[in-house]
Amino acid sequence: MKYILTILAGLIMLFFLIWAHHMFMSGVNPFISNFLVLPLAIIILVGTIYLTKKFRYNPSNSVTKLFGIGFLLFLILSALKYFFGGNTAIDLQLYDTYFVIADYYILFSFSIILGFYAVVYSVTPKIIKRELNQTLGQLHFWLTTIGVLFLIYPIYYLGMAGVPRRYYSVENIDGYKQFENLKMVITIIAILVFLSQFIFLINLVYSLLKHPKSLE
Repeated sequence: MKYILTILAGLIMLFFLIWAHHMFMSGVNPFISNFLVLPLAIIILVGTIYLTKKFRYNPSNSVTKLFGIGFLLFLILSALKYFFGGNTAIDLQLYDTYFVIADYYILFSFSIILGFYAVVYSVTPKIIKRELNQTLGQLHFWLTTIGVLFLIYPIYYLGMAGVPRRYYSVENIDGYKQFENLKMVITIIAILVFLSQFIFLINLVYSLLKHPKSLE
């Protein structure tokens, strides 16, 4: 038990240090900035190995497993960003751009959403005493996952191009007018990803009305 508590205390300390990378923008001492790269890298490597080893859950349906794998995949992809965020020179350039939106506000958030759906698809049949349609569930997963991947990479591109976040509109600035069409594409993809979430509701209603198989 004491080893577990020691590990947890160490992880908590590392997570606190992660937030210090926000201080890179404040002109903190470069030596401190370089030191903070270490906890970021440790959490990425150790966390990825741990999650991969512990993910041995064998659900009764394939949709739950798909969403579980999607949760793990998106979480790892989001963690990889800290190899950039832990580098002072790169972080100074990317921190206030769309790069952060793509990583934290979309990729990390959707990793949590996929994990939530994994639980929902596992628990819901036990609650409603009906099996959810696997085909609709798989369609829901693939449209969501592929949609998010197509959504984030154009936003990453905008971030690496230096387009700033926290602005209502930057289209009036000459240097950013060229990205107007790309933003329109991103908006359309975001709407499609949102609409694909209604597949779960359709699946739920279908299972309740048609009840392909009753669970006793």
